[in-house]
Amino acid sequence: MLGLVLPDITNPFFAEYARAIEVAAAAHGYLLVVATSDGNDAQESRIVNDLADRHLDGLIISTLRTPADFRATRFRGRRTVLINCSTPFTGYAAVGRASRDGASLLVDHLISVHGHQSIALIIGESSEPVPEPREQGWSDAFHAHGLPPGPIVRASFSRRGGYEAALRLLNWPTRPGAIFAASDQLSTGALKATREAGLRCPEDIAVVSYDGTTESEYCWPPLTVARQPIKPMAEAAVSMVLNLTPADAYQRFDTELVIRESCGCARAAVTS
Repeated sequence: MLGLVLPDITNPFFAEYARAIEVAAAAHGYLLVVATSDGNDAQESRIVNDLADRHLDGLIISTLRTPADFRATRFRGRRTVLINCSTPFTGYAAVGRASRDGASLLVDHLISVHGHQSIALIIGESSEPVPEPREQGWSDAFHAHGLPPGPIVRASFSRRGGYEAALRLLNWPTRPGAIFAASDQLSTGALKATREAGLRCPEDIAVVSYDGTTESEYCWPPLTVARQPIKPMAEAAVSMVLNLTPADAYQRFDTELVIRESCGCARAAVTS
């Protein structure tokens, strides 16, 4: 039996990730126990310590804590792999994605193909001194074209957060030409705010997103996204926790640029 700790199981990305990990674990004959930290450091620590006391063969964790804070957790010899890590995580085997590159691909597409120069970023709050990789990738694309970065609105990583952030942007005297939402939940909220404002996407304002869950495909219009490879990442995490992968081992997966209608393109396409 394996344990999985996630910040928010209602987030479509984490829900699909959990299902993929469950399938990968079952292929090796293991069951999966899932717990949710609700994005709370203290609750995460309590859950992880509780699971570590139980008869589990390993733990897979998406943590919100820094490496220094995370190392303070006692795992009592449990094999542990961290997921959703944009960079290596000191002291632990980890699986992550190239979110900086994926964000840069999205914004570059808006600039190069559609001619947007004002592209707002909707992203969550962060206490880290270094910008989150999706924010860095957004900024990288502007610098590559010799343009100043667009505005940033920070909000909770939720549909409500995306909705409220987009309302603020749409009420500015100078409205941006496009929005890059750092998750599918944020983008879903942004699309709702756009419709309520009487605006059309992408004719009046384009919207693109990071994650690429099934939700992004069934929005209207379907979202252009940087899609995370959930199935390969899940299989890697299970393989690492079962095969005693050395600490500090890190597997990073590229994202795919999936072109749909929300950016202004008429046909769907996928590029690496």
